[in-house]
This record gives sequence, C-alpha cells and structure tokens, in this order.
Amino acid sequence: MTIFAAEAAAATSTLAEQVAIALARGTVVVLGQSAVAVSGGADTNENILATITVPAGAMQEDGRIRITCSFTVNNNGNAKTVRVRFSGIGGTIYKSASLTLVLSAKFVVEIQNRNSEASQVGSASAASTHSGLEPSTAALVTSAVDTSVATTIVITAQKAVAGDTMTLESYLVELFPRDN
Repeated sequence: MTIFAAEAAAATSTLAEQVAIALARGTVVVLGQSAVAVSGGADTNENILATITVPAGAMQEDGRIRITCSFTVNNNGNAKTVRVRFSGIGGTIYKSASLTLVLSAKFVVEIQNRNSEASQVGSASAASTHSGLEPSTAALVTSAVDTSVATTIVITAQKAVAGDTMTLESYLVELFPRDN
C-alpha cells in the first residue's frame, strides 16, 4: 500500500503526523510526484526545477528515500548537467550527470539514513549518464543532514550554453520506512 503525502495531509491535522502513521504501518509514502514538464531558464545558472519537502523525523533512523526523475535535452555536445541535492540548493549532491549527445535520460537516486537521523549514505554521484543502477567508479555519497528536522530535496538543471534546453519531464519521490 502506498500513501500520497498530499492526500494524507488533507485527512489529518499535519502532514508530519500522517507520514508518521503511515511509516509506523510500514507503508511507502509518496512525498512528491509530477509529470508536468518544467524547463530550465534561458541562462547558465543552476535552476531548481522541483523542490520536495521531507517532513521532520519522517526518515527515521534507517529510512530510505528513492528519487526517480526523467529529463529531455537537446542533442548536442554542450554540457547540460542534472543534479539531485539533499538539503536544499546548497546541500549534498547525490546525483550529478552531464547530458551530451543524448535526447533523454532517467535516473534513480537513493538516500538512506544510516542508523542515525543525522548520517546518510546513497547513490554514487558519477558525472555520467548512468541511471544509478549500473556499476560505477565513483564512491558512494555520504552526508550529515539532521533529518529530525524538515529538509528538502531539489532537482536542478544547469546548462553550459544558455540557448540549450533541459526539461524535467517527471519525478517521483518515495519514502520507505525502516524495518520494524
């Protein structure tokens, strides 16, 4: 059974309370999803295309977040960089991929608390077009974000040439409970 965070929030006084109930039951919680295309600006800045809130305490000590996202880009040799960051725009980069000579890419990124609400480990952040499911020469990413307080995941796009195009076509962010 999966519970959608937006629906949960409408059914109770706070999203955090409903997420806690769902996780206690061992239910996967969808923290955010969209299939509405969002394009990066006509500039070379790192543009935030989606922000997803992780409620305070929702990850628990051994909870896991899985982020799946799909992008389209124009096919040329210019660098077009996709990033998934944990803890806002200045947070730890759990995925960074430069998309050149491709039209689309899909990524799966996982972030897991490691027996603490302030220690995470996750997907290797290889600067490649790898989906995150293949072997990698990059080390696993670690961070020390205090998930006992609310934080955010941001999905961003940055272009080397302002005239290029990058579009986040869809994303899904799932929160998995720890083993009880």
